[in-house]
Amino acid sequence: MGFTRYWHRKDVELDESLWREFIARVNKIIDESDVPLADGEGTPGTNPRVDMKEIWLNGVGPDDDHETFYIPRVLEIEDYEQEIFNRRGYYFAFCKTARKPYDAIVRKSLLVFKEIFGEQVDISSD
Repeated sequence: MGFTRYWHRKDVELDESLWREFIARVNKIIDESDVPLADGEGTPGTNPRVDMKEIWLNGVGPDDDHETFYIPRVLEIEDYEQEIFNRRGYYFAFCKTARKPYDAIVRKSLLVFKEIFGEQVDISSD
């Protein structure tokens, strides 16, 4: 099944104090969950990365991983992405979770992302 989470953000660099609050809340979501998580590649025996640089996680492979959930605090923008932003006014990202168990963490994290960053962020799913 091809279930996907989407988010859009307006800023290349997210506010550091808001980011600190965001990652604290994401870490709490992870700590309170019984969903097995791994690094962004889904490597068994690894941990998600949730720090001042980025959020990078996945389910645990080979059965419960899918696509990497990745949100950097500061985007590295390619020229073509800047052109797209200039036309649309936001940067686009997604994570296809296929509704695997780690989707619960992705969903909750994106809700917190929207709550903390407000109008700077938009989220959706299909």
